[in-house]
Amino acid sequence: MNNIFDFRRFGMLFRKHTVDNFRYYLMSLVVLSGILVLVFSFVFFTGGGHQRIIPESIQFGIFSTFLLLGGTIYTSTIFAELAEKRRAIASLTLPASYNEKFLTAWIYTVLIFPLLYTICFYCIDWVFLSGISRNSSQELFNVFSKPFFMIFFFYILLNSIALWGAVFFEKLHFIKTAFILFIVVLVLTAFNSVFIKAIMPVDVYSSLPFTGFSILKDRYIYIQLREEQAELFFGLAISAMTVLFWLAAWFRVKEKEV
Repeated sequence: MNNIFDFRRFGMLFRKHTVDNFRYYLMSLVVLSGILVLVFSFVFFTGGGHQRIIPESIQFGIFSTFLLLGGTIYTSTIFAELAEKRRAIASLTLPASYNEKFLTAWIYTVLIFPLLYTICFYCIDWVFLSGISRNSSQELFNVFSKPFFMIFFFYILLNSIALWGAVFFEKLHFIKTAFILFIVVLVLTAFNSVFIKAIMPVDVYSSLPFTGFSILKDRYIYIQLREEQAELFFGLAISAMTVLFWLAAWFRVKEKEV
């Protein structure tokens, strides 16, 4: 038997994980759908009853908020059994390699959760826009169109960070990971501001890393890369950070297995 990866063994592990967690995942999905219904109800009925038009920007705001929040919370619990000695022993002695265990968690958090969440969101969104409103001017926003599709890049980045936190910390995975992320972003923002001001001979007002900045010279001028260059640079930066955190999580799972 291959100790690195075996497709038959991986299939058995994937089925076991599905069977063991099916009720919990189903209940969590129902709760998340219920929260979406409550949010849509508040937005819909506080905006003029059946004539209310929910703009695409609000639909996207609801979609992205709960995708990122729900996805990171779920991801931060995917390796929860490693934090408890009894469950950790059972998990680590399970006849499957660390590659198969990591891949199972990866598939559920990166592929299955966004897919099921998107399906539930669009079903609820359609009910409110087409079923309750019955307003011909209502439009479902297309998450796969530009620039809405970019939210999935943010999701995979946060997923990789949450996956690393899930296996790195033993308790309070989500809170500790979020705190570390907040500190890192704060430090990078401060460093970015100091660095930009140090190399520019004029007054500079910088923003977040990997974005443009403003200079004051008779008037405010905002400087940034061209849209195509900015998208390419931003995509490469997110992809690099995502892969690094996935690798860090993978090595941590391997370390625990060994």
